[in-house]
Amino acid sequence: MIDKSKTKLYPVGSVVYLKKGTLKLVILAKGQLLQAENNSDKLPTYYDYLAGLYPQGYDVDHMYYFNAEDIDQVVFTGLESDDEVRYQQVISEWQKNNANSYIKGENDTAVSEPERQTQDDEDAFGFNF
Repeated sequence: MIDKSKTKLYPVGSVVYLKKGTLKLVILAKGQLLQAENNSDKLPTYYDYLAGLYPQGYDVDHMYYFNAEDIDQVVFTGLESDDEVRYQQVISEWQKNNANSYIKGENDTAVSEPERQTQDDEDAFGFNF
């Protein structure tokens, strides 16, 4: 496992475990701003990350929003290029310049093993379990 500072944002493609969870997540997006449903007066909520289950990735029914401080372990770090460094700078600058225009989200979701499927059940790709 890779142990890095929890203050840095990891690149898209990084695989992590959260403090509240037993399944690996793959980071799909960073700097997520969510507007409250049916409440335009409420400030939007900011999360550092959007992730899906690893190795499946994007699945609309299994998306997780969390912040850097929620990460327990980093299993794999995604590509760190000049573009990645610049994007982190842009996010950091945006956070500083807009500190009063959003609230920081909290992660209360435990990402743990789902109930086991029976032998007759199929997953979304037709694989039997």
